[in-house]
Amino acid sequence: MRLVQWSAFIFAGFMSGLAGALFVFAKGSIFPTELEIARSFDALIIVFLGGVQSLFGPLAGGVVFTLLQDWLSRFEYWRLFLGLLIIGIVILLPNGLVGVGQWMRGRFGGPSNKLEEVQEEAG
Repeated sequence: MRLVQWSAFIFAGFMSGLAGALFVFAKGSIFPTELEIARSFDALIIVFLGGVQSLFGPLAGGVVFTLLQDWLSRFEYWRLFLGLLIIGIVILLPNGLVGVGQWMRGRFGGPSNKLEEVQEEAG
């Protein structure tokens, strides 16, 4: 198990370094403003928005966050609106937007999780 954890850690570090190198290559340079606190919170907001309990959650959160950022940035206090939206999602939808899709699939009879069916049959 330790080997898997170390491998995942090394792979994540490699991918982060590659992403940073590609970012600098694409932009031509990098400045400290790229790492300001508001930008750091964006990643956290993306994860909370999509949902922390699935692999698809951060991807969906990234898409929704980008769309919201484009739409809300027309207003002067767009970060305030985004913050209030995130507080509402964390309180009302603790599993994020992906959790809503999973709930609707279970509620309205969509395709269910095969693992849960096997576990129920096993007793």
